[in-house]
Amino acid sequence: MEHIKAYQDVIRKIYFTYQDAICGLELINSRIQGFINEGMKANPRTVAVGGIEIRSVDVENFTSENTWFLSRNNHEILAANKINGDSYITIGQMAICTLYNYWEDYYRERCAMALGYNKNDLKSKLFEDLGMLRNVITHNRGIATEKMKKMVNFKYFSKGDPIIINTQIFNEIVIALLEELERIKDGIVAKQG
Repeated sequence: MEHIKAYQDVIRKIYFTYQDAICGLELINSRIQGFINEGMKANPRTVAVGGIEIRSVDVENFTSENTWFLSRNNHEILAANKINGDSYITIGQMAICTLYNYWEDYYRERCAMALGYNKNDLKSKLFEDLGMLRNVITHNRGIATEKMKKMVNFKYFSKGDPIIINTQIFNEIVIALLEELERIKDGIVAKQG
């Protein structure tokens, strides 16, 4: 059961990192919009948010000619950080991939061993669906595929939809994962009986 608790801790860290990042996007946009509204030009490399200075990469220190991707103007930042903007989408997708990768690459095997199983014998439709979501994000550039019709859980997307993990969807996924872990834990307790 220690592995269940450890994975719950991982979920908690990812959950709060996601929430903090989304709030951070909103704070950055609010600060930049304030500059724009006051007719001031914010330095796109440095933005102070709540007394914290956020810096992007100092491109002058690079010798490469290909530094264009390291800076954005204020309007690009605002667009990326808004709900359904590139940064918002990326944060949600990274959170989903990280949740699944921790499970599949470490905790699934340990939980299976606690049940007396091999890793591949510990099956969960919920984690299978989370894996499918992760695969679509990673291998199909975050665009839903026809295979997603087979999902029992997380039926948020149809073929061709961008995978946008908003706060409501992320909360529902986290709650479902925690409930599934309780079912797995009950199986471990019953097995150890």
